[in-house]
Amino acid sequence: MENNIKDMPFKNSERLIESKEIYNGAIISVHQAQMTWDHHQTVQRDIIHHQPAVAILAENSDHQVILVKQYRAAVDAYLFELPAGVIDYVDGQLEAPYAAAKRELEEETAFHTESLRQVMSFYVSPGYLDEMIYLFEAQGVRKVLDPLPKDEDEFIELAFFDREAIASLLDDGQIIDAKTIIGLQYWLNKQEN
Repeated sequence: MENNIKDMPFKNSERLIESKEIYNGAIISVHQAQMTWDHHQTVQRDIIHHQPAVAILAENSDHQVILVKQYRAAVDAYLFELPAGVIDYVDGQLEAPYAAAKRELEEETAFHTESLRQVMSFYVSPGYLDEMIYLFEAQGVRKVLDPLPKDEDEFIELAFFDREAIASLLDDGQIIDAKTIIGLQYWLNKQEN
C-alpha cells in the first residue's frame, strides 16, 4: 500500500513518541505507536492505517436507492452496501473525494450523475483505525453506455430499493454494514422532514 505520512493523523500528532510499521499490505498498514497520554502517561496503541474512502447514496429517478450486493471475506457473507471504494493516490497525492465518488459510482454501478454532493464524513472505528469515509449523495443517476471497468476482483450485483423496502431491510437487520446504515438512515430521515 502506498503510504503518505501526512495522510496518517497519528503520525502528525504531538503525542507521538515513536511508531513502528509492523505490516504493510495491499490496503492496510499496521503500526505500533508509543504515545503520550494526558497526565504524561505513555501508552502503546496498535493502529491500522487505511486510505480514506467514499460511499455514495445513489438515488434514481424512481426514488430508489442503488445498493450493491457483494461477498465480504472478513465476515464470510454477502452484504448489501452503498457503492463505495478507496480514494486513490494519483501522482503521489490522494484524489479529491468528489472525484473518487464519481469514479466509484460509475465503476461499481455503471451509473453517472451530475448532482453529487458530500453530506458528511466519519471515522469507521477510531479506537484503532484511521479510515475516514466521505458520504456523498447522488440524485437522478442514469446508466452510462460505456462505463469505467470494475476492479478485477469485484463481483457485484445491483439492487434497487424504495423507501419502504429500505426501512424493512434495516428493521429486519438485513443491512449490517455501518456506512450503509448511516447513509440509509440519513436518506430516510431526510425524506421524513
